[in-house]
Amino acid sequence: MSQNVVDWDDHSKRIRGEALLAASALLLFATLLIKPIPAFVYVLFPLGLAVGAYLVGIS
Repeated sequence: MSQNVVDWDDHSKRIRGEALLAASALLLFATLLIKPIPAFVYVLFPLGLAVGAYLVGIS
């Protein structure tokens, strides 16, 4: 049997997690330009980091 078998379901979760982490970081940088910081950022930024980290497997 081959040792290089890719679990595509796991791989796609990792890609979605990385995309969420990147989107959360972009959201943070974009809000640094906006004063005052909108209230939704306080919810979306930590939520995006938590879900992204879970999907990538950092948690």
